Amino acid sequence: DTLYPIWIVIRQIVSLFIVFAGLYLGLMYIIGKDEKFEKYIPWVVIFALFVNFSYPLARTAIDVSNVISLNIYASAVGNDALTGTGKNTAGALIMNRLGLKDLVFSATKETTTISTNMVTSISSVPGALMAVLFVVYAAYIFFMVTALIIMRTVALVFLTIASPILFVDSVIPKLGDKAVELRKIFFEQLAVGPIFMIMLALTLKFLDVFSGAAKTTIAGSDATIVEFFNIAMMLIMLHIMLKVTKETAGSVGQMATN
Repeated sequence: DTLYPIWIVIRQIVSLFIVFAGLYLGLMYIIGKDEKFEKYIPWVVIFALFVNFSYPLARTAIDVSNVISLNIYASAVGNDALTGTGKNTAGALIMNRLGLKDLVFSATKETTTISTNMVTSISSVPGALMAVLFVVYAAYIFFMVTALIIMRTVALVFLTIASPILFVDSVIPKLGDKAVELRKIFFEQLAVGPIFMIMLALTLKFLDVFSGAAKTTIAGSDATIVEFFNIAMMLIMLHIMLKVTKETAGSVGQMATN
């Protein structure tokens, strides 16, 4: 583990402060200021224990978050998506259900085959423009989500290394605001993975519903209305997915998407 040696250095530095804090409290006890000793010594002991176990605790929390995320993803797209041998990835499902692979073919060749995909079943110019808008916006959404996931990884790597100082306010109250902020960021990033996977699973379920609606043969202006409705609803779902994930990521999400 490449992070462990760096964490060791941080732990040693923090441990020095714990030793000095213990010596200071011992001096307070000797000169008769028992109230400070009794107030802070339990927190110093607890903090010292946390510092020494902060790395495995942080790694365990991250692993639990990732396992939950992967299980939600597997339940949405299929267990073979995690093995690398299956074709059921989120991107593949979206492409197949929208009919993006068949879009060029349907635009350049005549066919008598009835399309069962949402995009290739479009029969009007406004509907086609909406489909193009959807594809562009979907690409933008997933680009933003990718940026969020990358920033989440960077933040968790930093916080894993700096995990000994997550509860430093128990020993140094003046650092309370910074410690609270770091803990907030840490727990936000733990929640990002499962929340994003839940939103992705919901989006794929909605995609099933709306791509299924495209199989219904509707003629005339009603068909155009259905096309607009299906694509508009998918745009809304993608927007909600990004918004919820970004809000869950907090300040890291703002940094990644601005």
